[in-house]
Amino acid sequence: MIWFLEDRERLVVERRAIATLAADVEWLVEAVWDLVRAQLILRLAMDTGGAVHRLEMRYPAMFPHTPPDIVPVDPDFRLSDHQWSGGSLCLEYRPDNWRPDLTGADMVRSAHRLLSADADTKAGARELPSAHDFTLGQSLRTAFRRHLATDDLLTAISGLTERAPARATLRFTIHASDVTSWITSLDAGAGPWFQPAVPKDLGYEECGVALRVPSGVLAGTDLDWTHVGLLDALGAQLPPKDGAKAPTFVLAGDGERLRLFWRFLPTADRLTESRIVPAGGLGAERLDRLTEGLGSRSVAVVGCGSAGSKIAASLTRSGVGSLLLVDDDVLMRGNLVRNDLDWHGVGDHKVEALAARLRLINPDVSVQVWRLRLGGQEASSSAAAALEAIARCDLVVDATAEADAFNLLSSVVTRYGRPLVWLEVFEGGIGGMVARHRPGLDPSPQDMRSGFLAWCRRQDAPWTGRAAGRYAGETEEGQIIVAGDAEVGVIAAHVARFALDALGDGLSFPHSMYVIGLKAGWIFEQPFDVRPVSVAPGPRVPAPALGTEQDAEAIAFIVELASKGADEDPAA
Repeated sequence: MIWFLEDRERLVVERRAIATLAADVEWLVEAVWDLVRAQLILRLAMDTGGAVHRLEMRYPAMFPHTPPDIVPVDPDFRLSDHQWSGGSLCLEYRPDNWRPDLTGADMVRSAHRLLSADADTKAGARELPSAHDFTLGQSLRTAFRRHLATDDLLTAISGLTERAPARATLRFTIHASDVTSWITSLDAGAGPWFQPAVPKDLGYEECGVALRVPSGVLAGTDLDWTHVGLLDALGAQLPPKDGAKAPTFVLAGDGERLRLFWRFLPTADRLTESRIVPAGGLGAERLDRLTEGLGSRSVAVVGCGSAGSKIAASLTRSGVGSLLLVDDDVLMRGNLVRNDLDWHGVGDHKVEALAARLRLINPDVSVQVWRLRLGGQEASSSAAAALEAIARCDLVVDATAEADAFNLLSSVVTRYGRPLVWLEVFEGGIGGMVARHRPGLDPSPQDMRSGFLAWCRRQDAPWTGRAAGRYAGETEEGQIIVAGDAEVGVIAAHVARFALDALGDGLSFPHSMYVIGLKAGWIFEQPFDVRPVSVAPGPRVPAPALGTEQDAEAIAFIVELASKGADEDPAA
């Protein structure tokens, strides 16, 4: 609905307020109403002290909930330093402080005050104060070339000999609205410096020159560093090494600030300056106590599908330093509706594509991959080697929801005393189950699994849930319901929390198994219906006692084998 047709009373208020203003002040030379393509416009001419400016006040469709816009008739003409790139004047009343009781007349007064004050400033008066409080994103909207600079880079530049050029490498990515670059290495001849915690092979690489300049040089605005001759002059001192490309950029620092000049296009005859953007920290301040010390911990994620990919990404973001990924499957485009991966990995093995994604989340993470199906038809030696690698990890996550894989992993963690976390996503996304086994504190994984099934049978409702792998189910009316990415993501996130807790003190969750409802149905009365499950340990099966005769026979056989090996080893 058009606001002035719906709220005709407010239209009259606006018209009268402008008429009163025109009668009260002499500087409002002209105020003419117009209607252009269903938008109400007031054409203005105002005298700001010798100069008459022609403007338009445009009422938005959401008026009076958002303020009108005042722009020069020629939007490309800058009347003030307090003017948005689209031409709109930045006035006292903006979307962040606008009130519906204000009128267009208040906006016109504000525009006159701004332009009059700007005229006084240009005549020698003090600079006009600014109320701007922009976010980084707002300030970068018009910055096409952006260079991410870290404190490590500033320190490295400060360590160079003054005016002694060093080779530098830069990588960049091209986005829809900008080009973002970052320095990956510097080499002044005494050994290369590598930028920590940045991807090593993301985007495209360029080579250039880095140098330290005297303090204060970079503060000037009249530096003639945009001509390609500067690059050629410095580049002549550093001939390309091992067939590398000729330098295309100059990075300079004076200990306090950096400036980057870059010939982005090979055909350009001038260098252009990139906007230096502080890269910020690594995000440690956004992590909680559960993540302390995770850089030295390792986790095996078995199954890199919808749930496993999300779990692995979450653990990497939380700071886990080493991951082992096990899966035999290939990512296809149909997997993208739930997998954490995207088209970059389609056609690749899931473990390989996921490993590449994890390295982009944290370039310092160590990732080992096994393209193998646990419990499937594989070479015995390969399966044994994979299980040995899994056993060396601090924690195992089973995201396969397959009985064969679960039984193998249960045996491994029981034998080697490792914690195990696993999950199930129920048919149709109705909910799921998350579980954790801690050696010496919880029943064995097999006992917990049996206890969970017994718990399900004891509920006052038929057990209809199935594990992940069959995401679709049917209602009693025969309607197909499917577990979507959101449902899988909720259960996977809970597994990640369980895993982080198990790597820490393991005290955040009083129960080792929870059933989580996401929709009404089965035993769940409503979404987010959470039920803890208590499982008693199963009966202990004592290890068979060896008699004295069998024990002596075994020891004698082992000694014989060891001696035989020593006799056959030339180095023994």
